[in-house]
Amino acid sequence: MLQPNVQTRLRQAVGTLPEVCGPDLRMEQLIDPALAALPELLQDHTAWSSVYIDYEPPFLMRISLPVEDPKSGRKIHIALHYFFGKPDGDAAQAAGIPNPYQQNPDLLQQQSANNYHPHPWATAFHLFEGSYRQRIGHATAVGYSYDPQSSLRPSATTEQAQDASDPALARYAFNDKLIWHQVLPNNGTPVASLMITYIPQDWDQNGPKPVQKQRPLSEAEKDFMFSHFKKILTLTALKPEAPKPGPRR
Repeated sequence: MLQPNVQTRLRQAVGTLPEVCGPDLRMEQLIDPALAALPELLQDHTAWSSVYIDYEPPFLMRISLPVEDPKSGRKIHIALHYFFGKPDGDAAQAAGIPNPYQQNPDLLQQQSANNYHPHPWATAFHLFEGSYRQRIGHATAVGYSYDPQSSLRPSATTEQAQDASDPALARYAFNDKLIWHQVLPNNGTPVASLMITYIPQDWDQNGPKPVQKQRPLSEAEKDFMFSHFKKILTLTALKPEAPKPGPRR
């Protein structure tokens, strides 16, 4: 019997997602199938949409692609993010892409301005390169407000580290619609990551919206995104698999 290919396995994994929020919602289960399918999915550049996100720091470029399971009708979006680093150490700038911090270098040091927000979707993340800290808060009700005094904005009560070089810290998921977070890249280093999103029927959370519509990536920016992530995936495939923990004695 023929084994399903990587894209079919990804769609099958999408089909196992629950229709509503609850303990069965585990977005992290989508990460490995998505990683396996990414090299094939990146071959068709025309299937991906793009956006340049610069209405609040951290500034980043995004390309994204919908993936739907035809049997269940459930759909996810796969997004690849490149967070710009400081101007003198950024791969995108080295490839000729203007660095948005070039005119505002102080923003790298004023991370309190970084976007603190909930997500209008359940999410899973995987870091390919770079690291960041994130501050986490837990709201008591759905809703979003920019007002620091708003009762909708929870205090960030915990901080956790995410690091592409540590398998235990390279991935995480938000399966709770009341979670807020704020991403704080370390020392202005660039970050490349995967984000997978899904909207259960009862996920009624809001997120921040830019005042002005964000532009799509330029052709040069899209070329960088595709080439950069293909290179990352090629290098990842060449790495020896990390040894699995043995049985406890």
